[in-house]
Amino acid sequence: MTEPTPETPNEWSRCPVGCLSDLSTRLRWKTTRRRVARVAAGTGLVAVLVAAVWLVPRSVAPAGAVDNVAKISCPECLDLAPDYLARRLSEEKREAVDRHLSRCRHCAEQYAEMDPNPEASAGKSGSVMGFERLASAR
Repeated sequence: MTEPTPETPNEWSRCPVGCLSDLSTRLRWKTTRRRVARVAAGTGLVAVLVAAVWLVPRSVAPAGAVDNVAKISCPECLDLAPDYLARRLSEEKREAVDRHLSRCRHCAEQYAEMDPNPEASAGKSGSVMGFERLASAR
C-alpha cells in the first residue's frame, strides 16, 4: 500500500464502537444455527429409522400371531371368513378382521383366494369358497 497523499485519502479508518462485538455475535449465532440444523437433521434421520424398524415387522405377521390392535388371531380371522365374506359380521368384528387383514399377509392371501360372492359359489361343485382347504390346513 502506498503512503496516503492529500489527493488519496486513507481508506482505512477505525471501526465504529461495537462493530466488532456485533460481528462476533453474528458469527456465534451463525455457528449455533448450523449446529442446531445438524442436530435436527440427525434427530430426524434417527426418528425415520426407528419408525421404519418399528413399523416394518408389524406389516407382516406370522401365521397364528395375535394382532394387538385388532385383538384377533389368525385362526379366529380364518374362522370368521365365511361370515365376513357373506357380510354377516357385526361392525366391530368386521373392523377387527379388516385391521387384521391389513397387517397379516398370510390371512390376506387366504382371503384373496376365497370367492367374494358366497351365494354364487354355493351351487358350484368342489369346495365351497375354498373353506375346506383352509380347514384342512389348520
